[in-house]
Amino acid sequence: MRRVEWTSTLDSLGLIEPLLLEMPEVHAVMSAVELRLLLSEAVTNAIQHANQLQEQKKVIIEWCRGEEAPWQVEEQFRLNSWVFSIQDEGDGFEMEEVPEPCEMPGGRGVFILKSLTKFVCYRNEERRLIFII
Repeated sequence: MRRVEWTSTLDSLGLIEPLLLEMPEVHAVMSAVELRLLLSEAVTNAIQHANQLQEQKKVIIEWCRGEEAPWQVEEQFRLNSWVFSIQDEGDGFEMEEVPEPCEMPGGRGVFILKSLTKFVCYRNEERRLIFII
């Protein structure tokens, strides 16, 4: 498993591009453009909405092959996939309660995550977003 930890500043978003260079094997499953979009939306939500731009709060990004994932996910999603975890220090939220972006402002990040992944969930007890590509 690979892991990086960032502070909750918008400057941290500039670290996504170099991070993509550290995962060439993932690009066999998803294009760099799509993966950049997923990570940008997930990390932005963690920094802005969860951690509310409080620099002392961290965002932890972890990823591994599906069959090596330590997080509980449905078995059908594990094979030939990559699992990503974005953990924040916020108060949590209910993903099902996030409105569709065409219904009202907000929700774009969750919509993109649901659209481009095989599986996505947010676990309040762990403050962890998990998505599988």
